[in-house]
Amino acid sequence: MTVAKVRDSANGAWLELNSVASIKVRNAENTGWITKTAQQLGFRDASNTGWIYNDSAAWIPPNPYTINLIHNDLDFVYSETIPSNGNPDGSLRLTFTLNFDDFFTAGGDHIPICLNAQVPSPNQPSGCDIIRNGFNLFSQGRGFYIKAGTNQVYYEHWNGTSSPATGLVANTVSGSNFSPATYPIVDVTIRAGFRTGTYAELMIIEIRDEGGVLRFSGSAGLGWDTALTYVVAIGGIATGYIAPTPAGGCIETTKSGIAPNASATLSNIQLVNF
Repeated sequence: MTVAKVRDSANGAWLELNSVASIKVRNAENTGWITKTAQQLGFRDASNTGWIYNDSAAWIPPNPYTINLIHNDLDFVYSETIPSNGNPDGSLRLTFTLNFDDFFTAGGDHIPICLNAQVPSPNQPSGCDIIRNGFNLFSQGRGFYIKAGTNQVYYEHWNGTSSPATGLVANTVSGSNFSPATYPIVDVTIRAGFRTGTYAELMIIEIRDEGGVLRFSGSAGLGWDTALTYVVAIGGIATGYIAPTPAGGCIETTKSGIAPNASATLSNIQLVNF
């Protein structure tokens, strides 16, 4: 029998498990079991110097997935990784449904949507791994984020520093005032090009209400280099998040932040390379 070694949530001791094939863990609310394969959990190496990742098992995100800020005011989930179609003049199209639930009313700050998500080694800017769903937090990429309020949609360029480039995106839908409070369930579409082609150096976001009416449309001039594969990360964060530091042994706090009850629901995440 093979025995897997997993660190406890405080990274203070080893937990002995009897099987690596199927591991049962409780959800954050302790209301039910979440079944994860060993490849989908964050394992520490034997010397406890870093996380071990197994990319051979294809990740398929739960559908729906609930963004939950109970752990340190941060949560995120990756889409399936898709192969490039090899067309440098092509583009990415991301679609998903988002239910804001009580995310903002319970203290959530914003919902980031990162295309071309990348995790450099070591991860930056903190230099520490930050794990959710068995995967490391991205620190490079491009996309948008949504905040509470009217027409509060921003572009962002995650550049591996503590000062990403960001700015408000103008809503070009005449007479429309989009807000999560008014439209709690929306369908989001993002189209993003690379360096050449119809969508060169461009990202476009469209947000429609439950009836399919366009409530927000805007763009930002930000392209990206083509790659062999593409993946997207979507998540949520509140202002109580505390980043782990090398000085603290890169151990992330297990405590809740200011918004432990903030949640939003993602469904039908689809990423396509045209």
